[in-house]
Amino acid sequence: MRRSHGMRLPYPPNGLTRSTHASGSAPCRHYVGKYVDTVWTLYRHCVGRRINEHVHDRRNHAERMIGTQRAKGRVGMVTPENASHGQYFSAHPQTPDVRRALHVTLRGHEMDVESSHGVFSMNRVDLGTSVLLRHAPLPPAHGRFLDLGCGWGPIALTLSKESPDAQVVGVDVNERAVELTVSNAQRNDCKNVFAFTPDGLPEGLTFDLIWSNPPIRVGKAELHALLLRYLALLNADGDAYLVVQKNLGADSLKSWLEQTLNPRERADAPPEWDIEKTASSKGFRILHLHRNAAGDDGRGARSPHRKARNMRRSISLYEI
Repeated sequence: MRRSHGMRLPYPPNGLTRSTHASGSAPCRHYVGKYVDTVWTLYRHCVGRRINEHVHDRRNHAERMIGTQRAKGRVGMVTPENASHGQYFSAHPQTPDVRRALHVTLRGHEMDVESSHGVFSMNRVDLGTSVLLRHAPLPPAHGRFLDLGCGWGPIALTLSKESPDAQVVGVDVNERAVELTVSNAQRNDCKNVFAFTPDGLPEGLTFDLIWSNPPIRVGKAELHALLLRYLALLNADGDAYLVVQKNLGADSLKSWLEQTLNPRERADAPPEWDIEKTASSKGFRILHLHRNAAGDDGRGARSPHRKARNMRRSISLYEI
């Protein structure tokens, strides 16, 4: 009899094969045991085959759907189809804007916030963001910081509370997320928080620090373009901290960043970026990127004019 190669069902308890005749004769134990063995083998074969067929059908259906979307060029892209289902990376979520009140603790700061449908992790602080907040170092006291993919604002609010003299900018393609970040900042007296969509971000802004739980599920091409756009805005001697799930390509993303940001045209040329994995927790990696000052040897020498530049930029941002 062909055995199932899928789900293995356990053998029944030994007591079922130890039934005996009133006389306790050994032949009775032998025949009852063989009967139970046969019935259990048939049951395991039938149930296992049904489970395998179900899994196989579901896998084939998923592969057909992915193949269809890939042929149409829609895998990982924001399309009217997934936008209509309220994807958090949609610019205009079509789901009802039903606000949900949350009480959260962000690195020891108690806050009351609101979230909504169509926004990333509407019910809680997601695990990846929690890992980032747990392992990222204390931000500088001054400067301009970017929360890339801000959602309803947990990273931006944390940066604001820990560096009240800095400027914190949240960016998200989702207009509802931008609105929630602004309202949550006002609700928690975070007066140094600003939020924009990518098209609304003022030109000429650069940043001294980037914290991000990037939207991995938008697709590899879109994610790479997003990171290149905003990492280019990081000032020399600036730092970026990204949290990425290991199973969703954290290690391959690190390799891509190293190859893309540090093209070794000359073997003796110092790298523009230092890229390392600084922590790993609960299936997530923390990637730290440090942008070295032009011409330094990787130690990140600080420009004496950087503070003056930050002060001029601060005035222009508050005047928006």
